[in-house]
Amino acid sequence: MAEFVVLRDSMVYNVILGRIIINELLVFIYTKFLTIKFVADDGLVGTIWGDLEMVVAYNNARPLIEAIRANGDLFAWIPVDILGIDTDFMSHRLTVRADAHPVGQRRRKMSLERTNKVAEQMTSLLEANFIRELDYSTWLSNVVLVKKANGKRKMRVHYSDLNKACPKNAFSLPNIDALV
Repeated sequence: MAEFVVLRDSMVYNVILGRIIINELLVFIYTKFLTIKFVADDGLVGTIWGDLEMVVAYNNARPLIEAIRANGDLFAWIPVDILGIDTDFMSHRLTVRADAHPVGQRRRKMSLERTNKVAEQMTSLLEANFIRELDYSTWLSNVVLVKKANGKRKMRVHYSDLNKACPKNAFSLPNIDALV
């Protein structure tokens, strides 16, 4: 038995299952092929196929975009919009393998323009309490500026060493942008 929410809407997704139930039911999701496979009570593998025409129609639909724009005040567009979230309620913690050794990347130099852009974005994150300063960190990663399609630069942290030390997620979300 599982509790789930049914969305009575014209959306493609009408059931959203969490990781716990996906693991308990031995569900395998193939987003590329719009397929869900699961082990049935009789031990056979069951398959649910998605409707490709419905997905294409949904992905090309403008009403969702219009609804997001009309209710833009409900979304957090910048870090300061999310002030006041209790970290006991919601925070992200990394699982690092016990045998992993901390890595401190060598500092990369940046131009004055890039340094100012990083400082601006860091100030925004500090004001929103998304990040905090640490005096003695065991993992040190460089900040890099990545050019977006619109020409603006977005700050990112070069976490490749830390990523190598974390176990891989068995249920990654390859299409998270499309799902959101």
